[in-house]
Formats: sequence, structure tokens, C-alpha cells
Amino acid sequence: MKLAKKLSISYGLKESDPFIYRSYCPTPSEDYILYENNSSDYNKSYLDFDELAAISFGFLAQNKISTMQLKLNPKDASIFRCIQHHPLSFPQANHLIEFSKLVITNNPYTAYVANYLNTPNILLCREGLENLNKPNYTNTTKTIQLVDNLFPEVICNKILGQLDIESIISKIKPIRCGKDYREKSIVCIPDFDVEHGGVLKQDIIIRADLYFDEKNIFNLVANNKAIIVTDRELNPKGLCHPDIIKNLKCIHLEINQQTPSDLIKKFQDSNVNIKLFTKDSENLDEIRLKYIDYEVDFKNTNKNLDILKDICNNKVYYKSSKVIISNKKQYSSIANWKSNKPMNSSKFEEIFDPSLFAEELEDLKLFTLHD
Repeated sequence: MKLAKKLSISYGLKESDPFIYRSYCPTPSEDYILYENNSSDYNKSYLDFDELAAISFGFLAQNKISTMQLKLNPKDASIFRCIQHHPLSFPQANHLIEFSKLVITNNPYTAYVANYLNTPNILLCREGLENLNKPNYTNTTKTIQLVDNLFPEVICNKILGQLDIESIISKIKPIRCGKDYREKSIVCIPDFDVEHGGVLKQDIIIRADLYFDEKNIFNLVANNKAIIVTDRELNPKGLCHPDIIKNLKCIHLEINQQTPSDLIKKFQDSNVNIKLFTKDSENLDEIRLKYIDYEVDFKNTNKNLDILKDICNNKVYYKSSKVIISNKKQYSSIANWKSNKPMNSSKFEEIFDPSLFAEELEDLKLFTLHD
């Protein structure tokens, strides 16, 4: 039962239609849609709104439709590629809602206003609260259950469908989103000179376990905030250099049963923050006992491989949370780097060998394409 109806019954009053106050507010000369990701305590924000805006932007721009962000709560984070409006009063916001082609919001208030004004709208509704939050003055509101694993492509498909825009997004069938997918990162293979690689003043991960060139490693750290992933020793003098100390956040050291015990001590003597991890499933207990004073993270690539083999019965495509930079080229995954397949923005990238992608499973979003 709707809240207004419940209150009217409780107090013996008759529910009446609302009056929506509007006050003039300048609107774009072209068609526009409104995005709202309200962060008030009573609303649930959608974590992937930036990705949603990025995916839909090109299709909307081709159809000369701009995107604006509605901020009824001034604390809302700005949404990527959206026109930012000056602070609005509620009547001004209602004016914007009335003349928009479509409203996408997680805020029931905005959905109610759009619904009553007969403006098409999509309400990202808390799971299980659709009956309470969905307005019913007109039939202009579509609801999508706001769950943690909701793909932005699903919402984008609804947006484009509402606007009669055809796109390949309609063919995407979500399968799985890795738990680390939202943690975007730049990964550098240290096989290039930093001065010519264009990687400066970034937060990066250096994969020294895949390619080891100490000069390039230290130059990358000197010019960026960095995490180094390695399975071998680095020059202690280099680690103690002031330019390295200020930028090196951590060293992730891969260990196994054959790793010499003094390797960890050498890093400690350099006053470096280290984290230990292993992929050695057969000797995991012995390794953790050997390094009982440390927390040893276990990367279970065998389990990931089983998951991928179960998923990849047909063609499976992926999006990655990482950009891998190597020798002036960019790759979407370590698997593609190993196979010399640079990024191709014109097509979706495929899982071509599950064994190569097992290590990166939690960094990937997987989907299929249906006819």
C-alpha cells in the first residue's frame, strides 16, 4: 500500500492529487535527459552511475540528446559527463523534470513528480520496495530493482529503449561481475622508459613479476604513486632513495616454498611496507607456517579457472577494470598482453582461453551477446 493512501486511511481522510509547484529554470536548447543519484540517508545510491553515464553518452550524443544531473541533495557526487546545474529550488527542479525526455533516478520524490507530470522515468528502486515507492498517477514510471550486482548495461538498455535508440547494448546478457571490478587501476609492465611512456603522476601497479627491469621500475616509482608486484629482490639502495620512499606505497611479494627467508628481511631492512601472497595451493599450509608472523594471502587461480570453465561454454566477452600499459601499447588484461592483443575499442573482447584469464577473474565483468 502506498504511504499516502495508508495515512489517509489511518486518519479517515480522502487522498487527493498533489499540486506540483514549478518555477522557470533555463533548459538546454536540445533534448535532454536527467540523471539523479541521490545520496540521502533514505535512498540507496547506485555505485555504477559513472559507468552508466559513460556507456550511454555516445548513443545519446549521436541522437543529439544531452545529459544533465539533477542535484536535489547538494552532497551528491557529480556524475561523469553530465551537465552540472547550479543549485536548484524544488520548483525549478520540477520545471526541469517536466521538460526532460526521460528521468533516471533513485529518488522516489523525483519519480513521483515525473510520473504526475507525465514525464517518462526510470526509478532505481530498493529491492523489495517497489510496491511502496512506485508512483501510480500515470503509467510513465518503469522500475528496476537496485541490487548490488546490477549491470549498468541493463539500465542503459532501458534508457535507449525508452528513447527508441537501437544499439548493441540490447544484446548484452550479464553473467558475472568480479568483486574487484569497481577498483579501477593502471598496470604497468616495466618494459618501457617512463619518459616516453606517458605515465606520470598516476596511481599505478608495476608488475615486476612479469617483466623485470630495475631501472624502469625505479623510474616509474619516482614519477608515480606505485605498488610493486614482484617475486624477487630489488636493490636496497634504490628502495632507500628519497624519490622512491615518498612514492612507493607497498610491495606485494609473491612467495612459494622455495622463497629464501632472508628475502623478506631485506625488504624490512629497507623500511618498505610489504604484503605476502602465494599461488602455491599444494604447499599453502607449510608456507603459512613458515611465515607465521605474517598474513599470507592465497590467490586461488584453480578455483577461478573452474568458474571460468563452467561459464565459458559459448562465447563469453568481458570488460576489465584495468588498463595494462606496455611498450607504448595498451591492453585490457594480462591475458591479452601475453597474447599480444592490444585494446580494440571498436569491438567487445573475448575470453579466448580460460586458463589465461583465471588470475584476473575478479577484475572482469563477463557477459554474452544474444541475437
